[in-house]
Amino acid sequence: LDVLVAESKKAGGPGIQYLSTDLFLKANDSSIRGDARTAAFLFKYVMELNPEDAYIQKKYAVEMIRLGELEEAKNVLEKLFAQDKQEDENVGLILGGVYTTMENESQAQQTYKKLMIMFPKSEEACVFSAKSLATDKKFDEANRLLDSCQKNSKGKAIFAYYRGKIALVQEKREAAIKNFQMALKVDKTYYQAVMGLGLLREEKEDFKGAAT
Repeated sequence: LDVLVAESKKAGGPGIQYLSTDLFLKANDSSIRGDARTAAFLFKYVMELNPEDAYIQKKYAVEMIRLGELEEAKNVLEKLFAQDKQEDENVGLILGGVYTTMENESQAQQTYKKLMIMFPKSEEACVFSAKSLATDKKFDEANRLLDSCQKNSKGKAIFAYYRGKIALVQEKREAAIKNFQMALKVDKTYYQAVMGLGLLREEKEDFKGAAT
């Protein structure tokens, strides 16, 4: 492959396109079949043939995450996220998740803050940022953030639900119940809040209440 890629790069034009397409299809097939090692190996060559292709870089980073190669994935994602015209929200979300997995919550929080500026309506960036703050035991800040996001996103139950989850971490059962109920007032079909309420009622041996 080293020789093939080198020859294709030297030839340029259709040669690069033909080989990169062939390798991409094989890499994608390996990814679908759960063979992350082969997928990452092939995507790395596709990246070499298409060094400016952000989609390929993201695909490679995801496979490296699956392999547990977080440092390599982080390096690729950081370069992608730093691009001025970044239009893919998922790049930042994945990078924030990598930082969290690497126990670097300050970097995760900075990433999510930047994401919320770039994508002000992003529910995921808001929730993940709040979760990261809660992990750092910055509970008041996390709740203020969720309150702010809820005001900017009417009709979304997710923010009240996560306030409930944060309350549970703090062992504030009544506050958790109140927030789960609030989530259901916003969206009566929000099953995660239903599950949360059910589990809390089971803890109190209120099996009839849990069932309803």
